[in-house]
Amino acid sequence: MSSIAGQLINHERFVSVRTALQHALERARQGDPQILPIIGPTRVGKSKLISRFADGLQLSGTDTKSRKVVFVMTPKHLTGRAVVDACLAGIGMRAELYSNHVMAMQAFIRAANKHQTELIIFDETQH
Repeated sequence: MSSIAGQLINHERFVSVRTALQHALERARQGDPQILPIIGPTRVGKSKLISRFADGLQLSGTDTKSRKVVFVMTPKHLTGRAVVDACLAGIGMRAELYSNHVMAMQAFIRAANKHQTELIIFDETQH
C-alpha cells in the first residue's frame, strides 16, 4: 500500500506543478534564468514535491553539487535579512559570516554567479 504523500504527489495538480518545474529548468538552461515560487495551501505536499524534484536532478547527475538549481525555504517572517539568510542557506553558505543584509546579498549574488545558478525555487512563499 502506498503512503498518502505518494498518492498526493501523483495527483493531477502535482503532475502539472512537476511539469512547470521541469519547464522552468529547461527555460533557465536556455539562458533565461528563472525564479519559481511554489504556492499553495499548507500540508498538501509542496515541499515533498520539491524534494522529489531535487532528488530526481541529483539521481540523474543533473545537479549534484553545482548549485545550478537552488532551493530556498522562505522564512516565516519576511524581513530583508531573513530572506537573504534563507537564500544563503539554500546555496550552502553561512549567513552569520555577513554583518548586514547588503553584504549577505552581495555574497549570495557572487555565489549564484560563480555556480552559474539557473533556477531559484522558493518554497513556503505563503508565509
